[in-house]
Amino acid sequence: MNYRITEVAGWVIVTPFGKAENNEPLRLRHLFRRWLTRQGVRVIVNLKQLEQFGVWEVGVLTSF
Repeated sequence: MNYRITEVAGWVIVTPFGKAENNEPLRLRHLFRRWLTRQGVRVIVNLKQLEQFGVWEVGVLTSF
């Protein structure tokens, strides 16, 4: 899975696209540690570009 990240007016907009791999939530936490550890971060996850919505994709949501 790949991610497009945009910061707009204090919001972090994350657009995942493609198909999630095994253990994608763990990979996501590592990749986004910089944004997720900031105080008061606001995140929008745009799911329009996902190929499917399975178990690993749900894990992506819970990682945020």
